[in-house]
Amino acid sequence: MVISLNFYISICYSVESRYVYISFGDGVQKYTINMESQEYGSVYRGRDIKSEAFFCNSFSRFICVISFDISFSVPKDIGNSIEEWEFDYRLYELVAKNVTLDILGHSYSDLYVISGPKSKFLNYVDYPYTQRKYIYSKEYGLLGFIDNNDGTVFWSVSEKGFGSQH
Repeated sequence: MVISLNFYISICYSVESRYVYISFGDGVQKYTINMESQEYGSVYRGRDIKSEAFFCNSFSRFICVISFDISFSVPKDIGNSIEEWEFDYRLYELVAKNVTLDILGHSYSDLYVISGPKSKFLNYVDYPYTQRKYIYSKEYGLLGFIDNNDGTVFWSVSEKGFGSQH
């Protein structure tokens, strides 16, 4: 009886989710965000480069993933009045809103384009975060991102992207 109860509890509280982003440029590149619990998980770059990831919990005002490879945050109440925000000493800026895009045969509207993160202070311990433009939708989550360094574009191939609020 105890074994079946433990099994039942682990099924009911499983929140593991996986979000895959692929670049279709010169050679396929991939990022995978794995939420192994509500606040912890990992990010894979390619197949085998893994970094620890932290996620905002349900009580936070933000949706976020912070790892060595991806640092993204967006206020849950993003809308017309929010233009920039700070999360974990990193600055993000809303550069466009109400954008419509056709991506991989699907039309998306009410998208936000977010730039960041920028470090708020010089930090010699942390690595320099990759500056990106993130494409986010409240309904579909993080749909994609563009590396500012080389212009590589990554699109979600998951049903919904990380941070979907619906």
